[in-house]
Amino acid sequence: MNGAMPTLRVALLQAPCSTEEPAQNLATLARAAAHYAASADLLITPELFVTGYGGTHTHAQPAACGSYLDAVTEIVRAHGISILYGFAEVADDGTTQHISCSLVGGSPPQRLFTYRKAHLWTPSPFEAANFTPGRDEPPVVTLKGVRISPLICFDVEVGPPAGVVHQQANR
Repeated sequence: MNGAMPTLRVALLQAPCSTEEPAQNLATLARAAAHYAASADLLITPELFVTGYGGTHTHAQPAACGSYLDAVTEIVRAHGISILYGFAEVADDGTTQHISCSLVGGSPPQRLFTYRKAHLWTPSPFEAANFTPGRDEPPVVTLKGVRISPLICFDVEVGPPAGVVHQQANR
C-alpha cells in the first residue's frame, strides 16, 4: 500500500421488519443490497432484523445452515456487498436461542462469523424470557483491509462478556 488508509464504506439499514414473515424481511434486505451495492462495501441490519424483534421467535434457525444463511449468501453473490445481518439463532441443542448476527462476504460468499449478543437488555422481559446470552468474545475479521468486530445493542453499553480480554488494537 502507498501509505493510504484502507476504506470500508458502510451502509446501515433501518427499515420495518415483520416478526411473522422472515421472507418479507429478506426481500427488504435484497432490495437494500441492490440499492447500496454501488456505494457501500458492507450493509448492516438492525438487531434481529431477519426474524423481527418481538413475537415468539418460532422462526429461529442455526447460524451455520438454513434458509436465512442461504438467502443472504445469494444476496451477497448477486450484489457483491458484504452483509452483517441480525437474526434469532437456535443453538446446536435445538432449544437454546440467542440474539445473533452473522457476517457473509468474500468471493465466493461465505459466512465469516456469527456473534451472539452477550448482554441482554435487562429492562426487556422479552429478551430475558426468550434468549440466552452468548459467552464468546466478539470475532475480529478484516474486510477490505479494515479490521471489524461486532457488538449487538446493549453490548456496547456494558462491554465484552465476563472474562474476555480484547486484542490490542495494534495486533
